Amino acid sequence: MSDLIVRQNIVAICYWGTQNRSHFTYSEGRLRMEAVHKPFVLPIISDCSSWVTSVYCWSGVADPNGLKYNGSGYTGTLISHGKLTLTPQIGDIVVYGAGTGEHTAIVVKVDGANVLTCSMGQNGDPSYVWTKGPNTPSDGRTPQRFFTYDLTQIAPMHTPPIAPK
Repeated sequence: MSDLIVRQNIVAICYWGTQNRSHFTYSEGRLRMEAVHKPFVLPIISDCSSWVTSVYCWSGVADPNGLKYNGSGYTGTLISHGKLTLTPQIGDIVVYGAGTGEHTAIVVKVDGANVLTCSMGQNGDPSYVWTKGPNTPSDGRTPQRFFTYDLTQIAPMHTPPIAPK
C-alpha cells in the first residue's frame, strides 16, 4: 500500500471519528485501547494516544508505538518510535508538552505554517484543532513537536480496511 493512500485513509478515518463523536467517551482507563482491534465499532472509549493508535491500526500500518498493537502504548511510546520532522504531512502526529508529552493528535491538513489536527482530548471529541506553526499552538499547549512514521510497513495481523466515506 502506498504512503499516500495510507495518509488519505488516516484523514478519512479521522473524518469518520469527528462525524461519530457522540459515540466516543474520553477515558485514560483500562478500556482505552479496546477500539484498536474493533475498527469502526461504536461506542468507543479512547484517549489521545489510543485514538492515534486506533487510526493507524485501522489504516493497516505498523503500530506507531512499536508494540505490535499489543494493547499498550502512550504518547511517550509514539515519540520514541517516530521520527521528528519540521515539515509535517497529513497522517503525521503532533505531540504537545516536553519529555514524553501531555497530548497527541493526528495531522489532517497542512496549509503553510497552519496545521489542522484531529484530537481526542476530552468528551465531545474527536474534533478538529488548528495549530499554527511548530512553536505557536492555537490551543495553548506548548511546546509542540511533529513526528512521522513509515506508513509503508503493513501490520501483518491486520488487513487494511476501506475507510468509510
